[in-house]
Amino acid sequence: MDQKTVTTLLKAFFVVAALAASASADPDQQPPCNTFMSVLSCQSATMSESTMPSPACCAALRKFHDADCLCQVLLSARSAAAIANVPFNLKAALEIPMKCALRTVSAPPGYSCGGMVVPRSPPPTST
Repeated sequence: MDQKTVTTLLKAFFVVAALAASASADPDQQPPCNTFMSVLSCQSATMSESTMPSPACCAALRKFHDADCLCQVLLSARSAAAIANVPFNLKAALEIPMKCALRTVSAPPGYSCGGMVVPRSPPPTST
């Protein structure tokens, strides 16, 4: 099999696995920290820092409450992307919560994931 076929098959496998996992998951429960399937909808936003995450991606990340867990998931996604030879930019991935204006994942100032400092979301504004 050529590389393109392998990559396509891996992507199809990940999508099917994600659909199976999401069908049985409690929608309000934080996804498991040992699987990147919960952030598959963020794949395009992990390729480039200039790409904005989709609403589905932001909704998927909104379920996370623990910075260590989300970091573990993103590092797993980076490893899987490397195996599948799919582009993955960790800096872009770490910016997704900020781009989504998420405040559900709290990380202390200077928190790092994979050796990179995680950008912080701006504090909520009062109206």
